[in-house]
Amino acid sequence: MKKNIITHLSEGSDYNMIQDIAFGFQKSQLLFTAIKYDIFSLISEGENTIDKLIAKLDVNQEALERLLNALVSIDLLDKNGLFYKNKSISEKHLTRNSEEYYGFLSHYADLWESWGTLPNVLKTGEIVASKELHEKDDDFIEYFLYAADWYDKLELPYVKDFIKMDGVRNFLKIGTIGYRYPLYIAEKYPDISVYILDNERMLDVLQNILQNEKIPDNLHFMSTDLKNDCLASGGCFEMIYMDSLIYNNSILDNITSLQNIYNLVANGGRLLMHFQLINDARTEPTIAALQSVNLLLNTKSGSAYTKTDLWVVLREAGFGNIEFHNTSIKTNIIEAHKSNIG
Repeated sequence: MKKNIITHLSEGSDYNMIQDIAFGFQKSQLLFTAIKYDIFSLISEGENTIDKLIAKLDVNQEALERLLNALVSIDLLDKNGLFYKNKSISEKHLTRNSEEYYGFLSHYADLWESWGTLPNVLKTGEIVASKELHEKDDDFIEYFLYAADWYDKLELPYVKDFIKMDGVRNFLKIGTIGYRYPLYIAEKYPDISVYILDNERMLDVLQNILQNEKIPDNLHFMSTDLKNDCLASGGCFEMIYMDSLIYNNSILDNITSLQNIYNLVANGGRLLMHFQLINDARTEPTIAALQSVNLLLNTKSGSAYTKTDLWVVLREAGFGNIEFHNTSIKTNIIEAHKSNIG
């Protein structure tokens, strides 16, 4: 039986659901382009007509007008005659001076090109991405760190109670991604020495980001590019914390990395990890399934991992007494221990 056009176009229809997915890229590119040229901030500052924006931006006038009108259509701008105005949601989250600015969207925009390679990657299995994060330009790294920090600020209240600092004198955060956590530890526990470990390039970008923040005296930046007595001798840290870096490597590479980390943990110390595991079918949660594809396109061997994957990796690396905890925001805390005799 044939369905009429009204049935096909009705809200919640199969057509509408598939149409929303299929044409979602159009709205995304409108948003990303507006963010790239900081159009929402300019409008907020009074550059609210085509002529005023053209005077600030090196763009084509007709293309700009069509972009702005489309942003009106998707409810990110209002238009009154020649004048444009941010919707409240845009003013709140898309202008740089707002305390609730969604800075992570600039990183999402950087992923646009790599996601366009998905059909070719599906056919050949060969990724276009060839550079590690620290090899990319400063803007990409900065946007990436901002994106991670935005989520960390939201998640920290739900994660901090899992970070038990009893008996900890030296705390190490592996990687600059997730820097909000060592900042929190350093501020709350001034008697603990807190370290962030990464290569020199990543640390330089992070320190540039933090230049307007008060850095606690007990927070230290430790470069993997330099010789360090603690890294050389091992066993210095009663707690080591890591998060998304595990995604970027294969199972075998993670075993090797975690064996090195195991050597840095003091006897009786702990490794704490926080991220989102994927289910055994590797289909849920959706954010993890999408992240799995993103890692396919943007890393040499990264993937989303299951509880079983992580248990095997940690055991092979030498850790014991491995505990998995679920947070109230549906992320996962993994705690692994090093015995008192090493």
